[in-house]
Amino acid sequence: MDKKIVGILGSFKKDGNVAIMLQELLKSAEESGNNVKQINLCDLNLEYCRACMYCRQNGRCILNDDLDSLAGEIIKADVVVLAAPTYWANVPAIVKNLFDRMAGYVMQTKKNGIPAPKCSKNQQYILLTACSTPFPLNIVCGQSTGSLRAMTEFFKLSGMSKKASVVLPGTLGMKSRPDKVMDKVKEIGKSI
Repeated sequence: MDKKIVGILGSFKKDGNVAIMLQELLKSAEESGNNVKQINLCDLNLEYCRACMYCRQNGRCILNDDLDSLAGEIIKADVVVLAAPTYWANVPAIVKNLFDRMAGYVMQTKKNGIPAPKCSKNQQYILLTACSTPFPLNIVCGQSTGSLRAMTEFFKLSGMSKKASVVLPGTLGMKSRPDKVMDKVKEIGKSI
């Protein structure tokens, strides 16, 4: 196997539901012989996007912070695992900022104004999310589906291919994660 896997935690809760899901997936992937690295967005210095469009013209951001290093990890990865909780049917601000800042790194704009991916379709992504809304309302009300939509859009426009996604609904007051969900996360990690 020996693939380079980058797991990105898009939550301030390093012991929260998505963090635990990410840790289990990465552990299974590492046990299968892969090179694994976890990055916690909350530990990085990532300023907010200024919408200057410098990155679209130059392939990198004009701001001098941790983005170049993070972008390098994402671009070189065989598999990117993004673990982000659902906030108001979307990703947390820290993840949305990552998407905004990465535009010039993962896509280019053709002369006709249409975006084109810079990443390879051979690169895969895996999405993990959790939300407090119980099943099936998490789907009916668009909570977890909204978060997955935002994450999918970023990776799809970058050119990567989706491998899997896992949603953990009904987390409000949850003491432990259901075996069914954790078994699925571990299985995905083993299958990389």
